[in-house]
Amino acid sequence: PIILLQGSDFEMGRQYAQQVVGIFGKWVLARHASRAFSAAEKAELGRREAQIQQHAPEIIGFCQGWAAGATEAGVAMRYEDVLNIWTGCHPPAREYFGLTNGLPDDLYPPACSGHAAWGRATRDGRLVTGSSGDHDCGYMATIVAYPETGYPFIYTPFSVTGELPKI
Repeated sequence: PIILLQGSDFEMGRQYAQQVVGIFGKWVLARHASRAFSAAEKAELGRREAQIQQHAPEIIGFCQGWAAGATEAGVAMRYEDVLNIWTGCHPPAREYFGLTNGLPDDLYPPACSGHAAWGRATRDGRLVTGSSGDHDCGYMATIVAYPETGYPFIYTPFSVTGELPKI
């Protein structure tokens, strides 16, 4: 499926949630709604939110719009629920790919990767992108976005809720 978005960060988040519910049904977002966060998880969400605010503030508005759009579509999601989809609520692992980190290895499966470069980072200044995906392609949609500020883009996340599907 194709999800078309246009407008402010908030409006695009709102449109996204409503289109996801329209395509897949309420259940796909309801699984992430109304989670009870511990004090430690709330603190980690706050740390993550501060980093997003500093480095990619447009995501804050998108998450706020997503929560509003989901609620309007009949799925009572809070901003914190959506922020958790984007960032998780556990501290980052100290190591990677199953190396000693005090957490079960199944929480850190081998990950996909992606990259993009343009301008001075390439010989001719043109955009170069690439990615690898080692995931099960379930409940995916391609996003075509025309943000009010910034550049139009096309993106296909792992799933419509940003999680890696597992068998």
